[in-house]
Amino acid sequence: MTVTPDLQRAVSGKLREEFENGRAYYAMNGQRLIVVPNAFDEQPSQAALLWHAENVFKKSVTLVS
Repeated sequence: MTVTPDLQRAVSGKLREEFENGRAYYAMNGQRLIVVPNAFDEQPSQAALLWHAENVFKKSVTLVS
């Protein structure tokens, strides 16, 4: 699972396909984070989220639908 730079959750299909767990996360795919700090400097780093999506999460190409 990752959070995209636009603050939406992305859940990898590998949770189901390879690990057969994570059912609680399937419904979260594509949903925006519920709580995001109002202050910009307290929000998640866009650069860090992008890096994670491209370097860690990208290896999990299949998204839960």
